Amino acid sequence: MRGRSIAAVLMAVLPAVLIAAPPAAEAKILRAPPKGEPAISIDASDDWEPKVEDDNIALTAKAGHAYVHVGTEVNPTIGQMSLSAIAANVFTAADLPPYVLTLPTTIAGYPGAAFLSVVPPTDTTGTVTIVVILAKLDASHLLALIRATSEGITPDQVALVEKLSNTLKVSGFRKR
Repeated sequence: MRGRSIAAVLMAVLPAVLIAAPPAAEAKILRAPPKGEPAISIDASDDWEPKVEDDNIALTAKAGHAYVHVGTEVNPTIGQMSLSAIAANVFTAADLPPYVLTLPTTIAGYPGAAFLSVVPPTDTTGTVTIVVILAKLDASHLLALIRATSEGITPDQVALVEKLSNTLKVSGFRKR
């Protein structure tokens, strides 16, 4: 992810997922980068407080308990690494517990894998569940969707995370 690594994003997730964000502007399609290809876009309803930075989009649920981050990373070695190895590096670099579950999935129509980690509660936070979904767009581009949810999330809030995640689109790449 240009500007911020996946690990840096994960390190920032924990505080963000535990607090509610201030009110956001009306719902809209967010695109990163704003112009040019390749690009990612996501449809953010007014339930989310969005922030677009470089090739990344971060969204915090207004009601709290949920954070979603999507972005791309460019690295010439991506094609040579397994998604499991990339995920292990991400969780280690972010000083998070290793992932405990891997599931095949798709992200924006690209085949990939979801990696789940659980951050135990501390004196100031409840349990946080982090799901990092990775897909290779080509030999040097990685797509990442990070979902963090905290203890106390409601079924309606989980549905909002799912709905938001399902609006992700990628342009400027041909599907393999």
